[in-house]
Amino acid sequence: MNDYRVAKFETPASLYLTNSTVVRGTLFLAEFSATHSGHETVLDLIRSSSPMLPMHDQAGRFFLVGRHHIVGTEVSATSAGAKNLVSSVPARIETTGGHIFQGQLRIPAGMGDRISDALNGDFAWHALQTGSVLTWLSRQHIIKAHTDA
Repeated sequence: MNDYRVAKFETPASLYLTNSTVVRGTLFLAEFSATHSGHETVLDLIRSSSPMLPMHDQAGRFFLVGRHHIVGTEVSATSAGAKNLVSSVPARIETTGGHIFQGQLRIPAGMGDRISDALNGDFAWHALQTGSVLTWLSRQHIIKAHTDA
């Protein structure tokens, strides 16, 4: 083992990109977060200021993805980092790249309980949950959103 290697947690993920593709593979989360106690979450990773996001595809090949071209990041809800999301509203969200997502739009504490409350807030990433899967959607890539009730 390399003495300079930093321990990472592997988490399966799917990245939805602006060019309509979906990349499935593994993201790597740090053992410690720079912004809170505990390990790094997927939300921490996608909020990072570095322009490229490292990933392994399903064949195990390493590659980098331009962070600004990530429309959505789909992961297990347990590794997503979706704390303080107290209410939800059924939603259908269309994004650049022609991606369509449906589920429960999770809304942060204190932001109300309407789809407009969540999407007009100060957050760059929005959580949409479908069962045990959570997708972080980039607000800059949302084209159309409506309640799915």
